[in-house]
Amino acid sequence: RANAGTSTIALRIYLGADGVTVTGSRLEATGTNYVVRLEGVTPTLVSITGSQLLAASPTSRTVSTDYCLGSYGCTTISPDPTGQLVPFTNNWWGTADPVAISAQIYDYADGGYRAPLIDFTPFLDGPTGNPVPGTFVWGPISANTTWSAAQSPYLMVEDVTVLPGATLTLDAGVTVQAQGAYTLETQGTLQATGTAASPISFVSGQASPAAGQWTGLYFTGSGGGTLTQTIIQHAQYGVQLTGTGTVSLTNSTIEQCSSSAVYVNNGSLTVSGSTLRANAGTSTIA
Repeated sequence: RANAGTSTIALRIYLGADGVTVTGSRLEATGTNYVVRLEGVTPTLVSITGSQLLAASPTSRTVSTDYCLGSYGCTTISPDPTGQLVPFTNNWWGTADPVAISAQIYDYADGGYRAPLIDFTPFLDGPTGNPVPGTFVWGPISANTTWSAAQSPYLMVEDVTVLPGATLTLDAGVTVQAQGAYTLETQGTLQATGTAASPISFVSGQASPAAGQWTGLYFTGSGGGTLTQTIIQHAQYGVQLTGTGTVSLTNSTIEQCSSSAVYVNNGSLTVSGSTLRANAGTSTIA
């Protein structure tokens, strides 16, 4: 238990640790203190599972990563920990809301330089509860990956990034639900090919879906892809191209976005047989 103070931490793991495994335990902090802080430790040497990680409130930071070790120069750490997964699975975080849990964590997904990724899924529904069901997706995709209809819906609990050289393929009938203001960014290739009977949907996962509740599909760098028989709703921009890639949009519908259905700042876009609908708002554009 981290005690009263401005910088106390329940569990602090520093560069040089040979291994830390925590199971069946209760780690908690008071005030704005962290529960767990990783500082330069090799991600594969840490595992925190089946425990309670309790900040003073659901809006406080629970887990933090500092891989610059307090140095503006960011000392080189080997092996490179950037984006590597650290298992924080089957824990109770004081809430079963994945958006709230994500907000409690500061790691590579939040811009932590050279930091690892805290893998918090699956998570528990109570202090001695069960794993919350669902197919949760987040973080970088570095190898060819397929999202199948059998595992749908896919719940985005942080940004998802398809890295250069990787292809994310979505089978017909897949639904992707963004649980917060997250982005599905493609730097590699996105292949989403639905059918008239089984379209692929990208929508908000909020209880009351509305325009602008998630960011949208972004194609950056040389990223490109194919969107066929897809439905995109509730985003800020349904599809945004800012890189040099090529995107085709066929027999698809983009609507209920808070800004443009499609925004092209660079790259190439082909649209065929699709509906781009400007939505309610003072500056929405199809």
